[in-house]
Amino acid sequence: MDKSIFNLIPLHPQCRCIALPVIGDEVPVVKEVEPVKISGVRDHLLRSETDLDYVGYRELAKENIKKDYTAIGVAISDEKALATQSAFRSWQKTRYQDIRAVQLGRTTTSRGLKLTPEDIRLAKEEAKLMEEYLSIAPSFKNSETLYRGLSKKKAIFDSFDVGEVIDTKAMASWTSKKSEGLYFARNEGSVLLKTSSKIKGSTSVGNITGNFDEFEVITSGKSKFKIIEKRTIKGTPDMLEVTVEEVE
Repeated sequence: MDKSIFNLIPLHPQCRCIALPVIGDEVPVVKEVEPVKISGVRDHLLRSETDLDYVGYRELAKENIKKDYTAIGVAISDEKALATQSAFRSWQKTRYQDIRAVQLGRTTTSRGLKLTPEDIRLAKEEAKLMEEYLSIAPSFKNSETLYRGLSKKKAIFDSFDVGEVIDTKAMASWTSKKSEGLYFARNEGSVLLKTSSKIKGSTSVGNITGNFDEFEVITSGKSKFKIIEKRTIKGTPDMLEVTVEEVE
């Protein structure tokens, strides 16, 4: 196979594109994948993701998850590994809003959408699987700095002083690519968080999805960060840059 195809994706921030191989005049046969369920957790994969490319990714991710558990002396089933992978994929789409809301004890998302009892039940199951994996996963250490862009959150961080500790209380997405952090901090009054990549309870989404071109890193809702420095970056628009470090 031409290895250059791996340079096709990602094509843009938060890219979820896929590439399918076509050999000669043959068209790959797409085999439908049965949804994986464990304790009521559903597989939120779109039908377009049941293609051959994604099936391979999912199998690789399953093995990665099982290896991480094996490394601490715990054996898990294929079913649980796939359900864990499905929960992280669900987070990558739109379910992160539901999961964060539930972890924060809310019944509405950050965008004001009301959660149904079924939404809450599923989000709790997904959060449990994700947090359990984050508690045993090797910390992400592939870059020196992680970034998190927060749109229009300057007023909130203005209320925090240097030295204060922030209790996140919910899982969060960071990125090892500064340009992606800046993309989410592109509006007036936004904040760009910076921290060391050696955060306990963090993992690269690439390890979970099998797509190693991903720059997203997810941190546990149990993470706490102390503010080390705050400064305003002039530009169009201006933004507040906040450097934090993890504390126990």
